[in-house]
Amino acid sequence: MVFLKKLKSLFIRAAQNFNIESRAHRVLDKQKAGEIRPAPKYEANIREMERVLTENPEYIKKLSQKDTPLDNRLKNVYVKSETEIIRNPEKPEGESAARPLPVSRTTPEDFEFGYLESEKVPRGKIAMRSVLEMLNKHQLNPESSSTAEFSNQYKVKEEYINDILTHFRLLSVHVNDPKMRAIPGRKPDQIMEGKKIKKQIES
Repeated sequence: MVFLKKLKSLFIRAAQNFNIESRAHRVLDKQKAGEIRPAPKYEANIREMERVLTENPEYIKKLSQKDTPLDNRLKNVYVKSETEIIRNPEKPEGESAARPLPVSRTTPEDFEFGYLESEKVPRGKIAMRSVLEMLNKHQLNPESSSTAEFSNQYKVKEEYINDILTHFRLLSVHVNDPKMRAIPGRKPDQIMEGKKIKKQIES
């Protein structure tokens, strides 16, 4: 079945490409002779052209003529680049002018969050590191931490802080260890969660 499909595609491709060069020349000759009609225009474009010709009947004639003042001004326009190309004065061995070798072959270090953190955070914005710190404080002590304090600390609107604290949480690991049940008043998952978050912040 697969062989028949491949054979069919080969026949179709051969029929489509048969005498393709002469067919292309015939189409080009028709375009030069004006036998091929141009693509139809939209009604909106036709109305716009009619409006322009009504307001300025010599518009088409003006387009076909050469604007000498504009042409002279364009001839006096030059682009100058002031960028200095810094080249390595010490040419490494085996380097050619056609294909220069890289000067530094060191592998750049990976960023902590996968991207380069901005040194300056504008007012009204918050960095990823600050978001993680805020979520950590809120999960450890949700009663003592308020949106007003976070808003005043990170210079962000309270509604944004409230949305972050409502819809986002830090990754926590729950370990079912029987030894943790000896501590009265606290569940094992709460203890391990607090230790895990504290360890992440300290590292």
